[in-house]
Order: sequence, then structure tokens, then C-alpha cells
Amino acid sequence: MFVSAATSVQDIKKTNQNIKRIINIFSDKTQKIAKEYLSLYSSGKLNQIGYVNYAGSKSLFLNLDKKNLLLVTSSPQESMHLAEVKNFFGLYPFEKIFSFINQEKITDKYNVTVRWHPRIARSKSVDSEVIHRLAKNNPNINHIFPESNVKTEFLLPQADVVTGTNSTLCLLAVTLGKPVILFGPWVSFFGNSVYSVSTPHELSALLEKDLSPKPSNDAYALAYYRNSFGDPNRNVFFTEKKGKRMFYLAKTLFRKIPIHPK
Repeated sequence: MFVSAATSVQDIKKTNQNIKRIINIFSDKTQKIAKEYLSLYSSGKLNQIGYVNYAGSKSLFLNLDKKNLLLVTSSPQESMHLAEVKNFFGLYPFEKIFSFINQEKITDKYNVTVRWHPRIARSKSVDSEVIHRLAKNNPNINHIFPESNVKTEFLLPQADVVTGTNSTLCLLAVTLGKPVILFGPWVSFFGNSVYSVSTPHELSALLEKDLSPKPSNDAYALAYYRNSFGDPNRNVFFTEKKGKRMFYLAKTLFRKIPIHPK
């Protein structure tokens, strides 16, 4: 359970304040927690809403005739109530995301693979139609559709560069020693662990260089934040028996208090 002194728990300004506070107190203990979180996430065992549902199982090997650029898309519709998000992405965020990598300068140098966010397979919106139209009109780019069972974590070690907006997979890529380039309102969450661009032109110009990985310290701080929002006593856990869920608010390591017994 996460309570924030803001109009939204996704508020960008407040989130930045929380992450900076964590960076200031970061230690070996908090980094250990961050690594445990990323390990559970990459294995598909993370007990947070959504993550288990999106865990794929299928392997896919990328072509090695050129360097590989992997675009990992998040789902900005979840935050479209925020002015910063709506102003950047517009009404069709996946078209905006795709425009960054759909450039000849990039496709000439890289094999480009787009992993479209699995959540779209479960939504009743025009997003799926937009994605399939983009794929049909751009066959030179490898598209992994939302409904695909490809395990995206399997692709990360094969990529020479990873780009995206706010995906936890981009966070994981930093800790794997990959150069990561982000664009969009959430870049500040990743601190100095990623490269930042604001326009497609800036991305193509940056990719003309041979990029080195950025320091991972700020990425681990963000991983710690995403694990518990900075407060381990605010996690909500549940057990499920015979189709019914019992929710618990973990007050201590050994004590669980039921807060919704039905």
C-alpha cells in the first residue's frame, strides 16, 4: 500500500523527491534489497500486481549480422492523467514511442527489435490496431507483439543498446551492464544511470557513437524504491485459497495482520 502526499501516486515531482531521499541514505543493505527485487522480477516470481502476469517463457535469438538495438515499450496510458505524460506522448503514445527508433540512420546500423508491452494484449483499445499497423508498414524492424510469450528478459543480454521510456526492463538492463537510452517524462527517475534524449533526432545522433554503460548506483536506488516505495512496511501481500484472497499488511518480518479477510 502506497500513500503519497500528492494528487497521484504516480506524481513525477513527488516520486523524484522520494528517490533522491533514498539515494542519500543508500547503503549495502538497501542495494541487497534492490538486487533481490530485480532477481525476482527477472525470474517472473515478483509478487506484485501485474509482474507475474507479464512473465513470458519463450526464448528468441536476435540476428547477429549487425549490432542489436532493443526498444522496450512501457504503457504510458496508465499515467495519461498526468500533464507531463499527456503533453509528451499525445493521444497515441505508441506511435510517438515508435517514431524514435523508426529512422534509417538507426536501422542502417542496428538490427532493431521492438518488444510491445504485454498489457496491450489485455486491453480493449485501439492500441493493438496501431501496433499491428506500425509493424505492417515497417517490416524492416522486428516486432514482438503484446500477445507474444517471448520472455523479454532473455533478449536483454543479446542487445548492444536498450532504449525505452520507463520500463522496469530498462532498469534491469542497466544492472546487466548495458547502455540504456531513455526518453519521456520519467527519465529523471533513473538518475545518472541512463542516457537521456528528448527527440528522435537526438536519439539517432547519440546512436552514431559507441556508447559505454552508465554507472548503476542510481538504478539500484530506483529498484529499491519500486520494491517498497522506500518503506518496507507498506507492502501488501496476499494468499489465495479456493479462489478467495486474504490480504495482509506486513508490519514485521514474522507477523502478518489480515486487513481484508474475505
